[in-house]
Amino acid sequence: MSNSFDEFVKQIVDRPSWMGRASCRNLATEMFFPNRGLPKKEVVRICGACPVREECLSFAVLNGERQGMWGGLTSGARRGMYSKIKKEIEDND
Repeated sequence: MSNSFDEFVKQIVDRPSWMGRASCRNLATEMFFPNRGLPKKEVVRICGACPVREECLSFAVLNGERQGMWGGLTSGARRGMYSKIKKEIEDND
């Protein structure tokens, strides 16, 4: 088996179940990245009606996703969340 095939299988197996219920599940991933996809307003509209918006945003923040739109928020809008979560984790250690 090739390395890229192994990575592909891992992505499918490791994919959180909520992704299968996302409003964007049948859209190209590139559509949610600045300068490559849909206008921001359209992405926000899609995410706003998504039944798993909170799970998506939590996934992005907890996994340090620094690119693209997740849960209807840009990377810049999520930036402050990373610092807050990091501080909470450090305070609990």
